[in-house]
Amino acid sequence: MFVLFSLASVDRLLDRLIEPIDSREDYSDLDLSAVAEVGNILTGAYVTAISDLCNIQLNQSVPSVAVDMAAAILDIGLMMTGYDENEAILISTSLAHGQHSIDGHFFMLPDVDGTRTLLRVLRRAPDHG
Repeated sequence: MFVLFSLASVDRLLDRLIEPIDSREDYSDLDLSAVAEVGNILTGAYVTAISDLCNIQLNQSVPSVAVDMAAAILDIGLMMTGYDENEAILISTSLAHGQHSIDGHFFMLPDVDGTRTLLRVLRRAPDHG
């Protein structure tokens, strides 16, 4: 599972969580820890929602933070799975406060059987509007 944020969104998030700074050249350990915790909270919420909706057990691991191009980060995740299939579940998210938003993308890379199960259940889920 991945939660991806643009650098601009990370900067807005850190301005809200820690303190506003005119320009961030590099991220401190505190900055990276705060981003990891937000990713952990978002991932936990999505995993719980999907698990409850599908009535299946899902687990998540301790988050890590990487600063790189999105394609490079996703490539590493796909290589780590070792699956021939390259399917993902994508949830776009936006945290809004006043005029500012922090936009991110949640990627879930289940194994082939997990993907089939999730998609089968999600396709049958009623539309709650």
